[in-house]
Amino acid sequence: SANLRKHLSEAGLRRLRAFRQDEEGSLLIFGLFCFVMMLMLSGVALDLMRFEERRTTLQNTIDRASLAAADLQQTLAPKEVVKDYFRKAGLKAPTDEQITVVNGAHGDSRRVSVAVAETVPTWFMKLVGVETLSAPGVSTAEESVGKIEISLVLDVSGSMNSSSRLTNLKPAAKSFVDQIFDSAEEDK
Repeated sequence: SANLRKHLSEAGLRRLRAFRQDEEGSLLIFGLFCFVMMLMLSGVALDLMRFEERRTTLQNTIDRASLAAADLQQTLAPKEVVKDYFRKAGLKAPTDEQITVVNGAHGDSRRVSVAVAETVPTWFMKLVGVETLSAPGVSTAEESVGKIEISLVLDVSGSMNSSSRLTNLKPAAKSFVDQIFDSAEEDK
């Protein structure tokens, strides 16, 4: 039995040495390893491309929505305008807490801020433990009308003497000035 053990251990050592010295098929194993690594990196690149596409779509939608909602001539509620833009883009509409609207004291300005994040599930990165990627988007738009200066330039050259143009110009200019002053707010 001791003889048998010695023979088996010597045979095992010979086989182990022969296996270690045998180079046949080693490039195949290395090639397969490289192929698997290239597939994994391609999958990561695909996940990152999907993420960037979603982030860009989200940012473009937020920018358009905040600009439209900040428009002072917009008759709809600013938060509803933002939500409608998201729905029409096929995205999940933000909550009221994610949309901030600040109106000026005299209706002369409006600032709309939107801050959202979309979760993008990964296909290949989850194999290495990354289940999702978060695509953030932030946008702020403001429209305001400040103090306005108006210059009225009147043509009083010789060509205005014909057809009572100069005579008609004076009451038209006075009427324009009166309309502007009547509709202006104090200190504006």
